[in-house]
Amino acid sequence: RLQSGVINRLATSAFAAYLSHKNPHIWVEHLRPFVRSMWNESDLSAFTVRYIGFTIAIFLASVVIDQFRIALSRHITVRVNS
Repeated sequence: RLQSGVINRLATSAFAAYLSHKNPHIWVEHLRPFVRSMWNESDLSAFTVRYIGFTIAIFLASVVIDQFRIALSRHITVRVNS
């Protein structure tokens, strides 16, 4: 177990990030068209930088949403159990 709170939180939500990247509704309807438009509008080096940034942004957004879900779930569990 690592002693870094940030790394532990990111690891806790990594599966949520994976699910958001590979969900067919999100990927096919939203992400793939956006990535294709980036590909068509950029040269290889610009696309690479944009794609890496886009992937990191999706990962961080997924982590934030999942951390909110975890906090909400804990709050509800405490309320129900008390």
